[in-house]
Amino acid sequence: MPGRRGHALIVVGSSGRYDARAHRIASTLTARGHAVTIVARATADAPGDELLPDGTSVLRVPVSPVDGLPLPDVVRRPLATAWAGRPRRAVTLPGGGPGVTPGVGARPVDGAAALGGPAVPAPAAPGRAAAVRRAIAGLVRILAVILAVRSQVRGARRRVRDLDPPPDVVLGLGFMGLPVALGVVDALPASSSGASVRPPIVYDASDIYVDAGNIARLPRPIRAAFARIERRWTRRAAAVTTANDGYAGVIAARSGIRRPIVLLNCPPMAEPLPGAHPLRAALGADGERPLVLYHGGISADRGIEQLVEAVGLLGDRRPAPLLVVMGYGALEPMLRARIAAERLDASVRLLPPVAQDVLVQWIADADVAAMPIQPTTLNHRLTIPNKLFEAMAAGVPVVASDLPGMAPIVRSTGCGLLVDPMSPPAIADAIRQILEASPGEREAWREAGRRAVRERYSWEREAPKLLAVLAELTGQPW
Repeated sequence: MPGRRGHALIVVGSSGRYDARAHRIASTLTARGHAVTIVARATADAPGDELLPDGTSVLRVPVSPVDGLPLPDVVRRPLATAWAGRPRRAVTLPGGGPGVTPGVGARPVDGAAALGGPAVPAPAAPGRAAAVRRAIAGLVRILAVILAVRSQVRGARRRVRDLDPPPDVVLGLGFMGLPVALGVVDALPASSSGASVRPPIVYDASDIYVDAGNIARLPRPIRAAFARIERRWTRRAAAVTTANDGYAGVIAARSGIRRPIVLLNCPPMAEPLPGAHPLRAALGADGERPLVLYHGGISADRGIEQLVEAVGLLGDRRPAPLLVVMGYGALEPMLRARIAAERLDASVRLLPPVAQDVLVQWIADADVAAMPIQPTTLNHRLTIPNKLFEAMAAGVPVVASDLPGMAPIVRSTGCGLLVDPMSPPAIADAIRQILEASPGEREAWREAGRRAVRERYSWEREAPKLLAVLAELTGQPW
């Protein structure tokens, strides 16, 4: 009916707690009076449903590879219950160093080597045997991912079947969210508008997934299989959005679809509050010691190991800078182990992630925001991460990778310095240059970032593009 408020269902392949993109979309829609439901995965730190302050409902479903097995319910459910109650411990997976259970899709890595420390020696093995072990480990991980997706589809179907009103549109966020969105839509009744068609699906592809993370490290034939699967899923979506122009070009060429709509990963406009210093308070750091902040995923190829080495090269400064790594991820235990083994706690500190609505305030306490993402994949070379725009909004000069995604924005705005992300000395020199600049130079970097956010790089400027897509698909205003 004309003027009726809509209901958007957002599907994510995580707990949703720290999914900034999902929360920005949800907050935009709820602020306009629409109903929003997020379907996420239950995890140890987010076990159940939640009603967010903005009115978004979060439904969390238990997910496990065992629950995704194609077995009768009478057999599968007891197995899934037993799996959920098993001890969680570090394990050594075939073909490499320590992994973690139950990180479905997590890549087993030599954690010390990944973080720049001494490598953990692996047992000697003939080349053929090592290759077989790696292949088996890869197949196990792929099977676990597939079964986990099947498990989330099962749980999501049960949870959303009785939503009132049923969703008018379904957004599948990411490679793990899209298949769940497709499975949910297949099980939904007709749309709340009374039409006989199922609600349209928007695929939000915020990465080039075949060239990112675990998938990028798989053998070529398996990556090609993933590419075919994603292409087939993508073509079932009524619309596709993505995070930058580089991604849009790759996705359009590979999937044979029209160019996706670009929604940059910009935060809502926010001015840091004067006199508040939450980051320094959490660290117990005085106002004299320089803070170099890395915030985001603690995972491979984000440049964290290069940052640790770079800050070590600045130990001659007085006061010496403190590297703060604020976030979470698969390499966090390894990073903690390295800090302890090398007695780095005086120069490197770890903090948990903070909520999106206060993040800019925390970042504003830093003197430098560092993001030396490594050029290891096409996805990384083209990335324009959340953290760049968040640092700009906070008015903190950035040290960023000189890569095709980030470099044009840093150059055009003048918000910081670009470096070779693989060179700790280059990173250290850039950090030193910012820390030792005159007050006027530092203020120029700060204001350049803030001005760029006010004039161009804010979610308030990106959101209307999404609203237009939803209106076109549903025939009602959003």
